[in-house]
Amino acid sequence: MECNPINNTLCGNFTYFTIYNIIYIIYIETKIKGILFRPDSNNDIVPMPSSLMNFLSQPLNFKNPIVFREFWKISNWDMNYLVITAASWSIKGMMLGAYDYFSTS
Repeated sequence: MECNPINNTLCGNFTYFTIYNIIYIIYIETKIKGILFRPDSNNDIVPMPSSLMNFLSQPLNFKNPIVFREFWKISNWDMNYLVITAASWSIKGMMLGAYDYFSTS
C-alpha cells in the first residue's frame, strides 16, 4: 500500500498531519519567537512543549475574552491553530479530489 500525504489512508493522514504541524510550528516560532524554544532557569534556550500546547489552545480561551478576540481577528488567523488546521484539511480534501479526478480520467 502506498503511503503519501495525499492519499486518504491512516498512514497518509498521519503523514499529512505531521507535515503541516511541523510547518506550522516552524512558522509560529519564526514569526513570534519564544513559543516552543524558551530560556530556562539557567538562561539556556530549551524546548518547552507545554508552552507550545498552551499557545495552540489559546483560540479556545473563553476565560480571557481579550486573548480570545485577538486570535479570532482575521488578521491573526495565521496564528490560530484551529483555523490553520481547518484550512489544511480543506486543502488536503481538494488535493485528494483533484488526484482522484485526474487519476481515474
